Amino acid sequence: MVINVLGCSGGKWNDFKTTSFLIDNHILLDAGTACEKLSFEDLKKIDTVVLTHSHYDHISDLPYLALLRNELESSGFNIYALQETIEDLKKHVFNWDIWPDFTQIPDAQNPIINYIKIEAGHQFEIEQYEIMPIAVEHTIDTVGYLFNDGNSGFAFTGDTYVTNEFWSAVSKDPKIKKIITDV
Repeated sequence: MVINVLGCSGGKWNDFKTTSFLIDNHILLDAGTACEKLSFEDLKKIDTVVLTHSHYDHISDLPYLALLRNELESSGFNIYALQETIEDLKKHVFNWDIWPDFTQIPDAQNPIINYIKIEAGHQFEIEQYEIMPIAVEHTIDTVGYLFNDGNSGFAFTGDTYVTNEFWSAVSKDPKIKKIITDV
């Protein structure tokens, strides 16, 4: 598992970029930064975005990623997120006022964006990855993640404060080799 840090800051200025990690060249964990760091060819490889929550520093490149994928006439991508995060994206971003609704572009049968609802405490799979979302303390509904590919894994806290449930899960998982903490 290769993790490329695209950004790990709460803002974009000078060399600082907002939170985003590229996993094995095709999974974006949070989407604060991608378009300004990756080539068109690399952006076309992203088939999955996994979001911790809907704060702007974790989603700010989603509109541009969707627009670029549509303009390049490339395939769409899946967004895995809590229901609350999906609702925020629909209501506040992809609503035809702020940005087009890319679940309807180019058409509803072939959308650029496909939302997939996840729930804290319910593991899901993306290819060889088992991913466990765990609710963490923040100002809005947020999850951290435990990723594992069968051999090793890593934990990402999401944007959080003290969250005992998350650290308990990390300490019980022997496959966790790396921890990325976002506070």
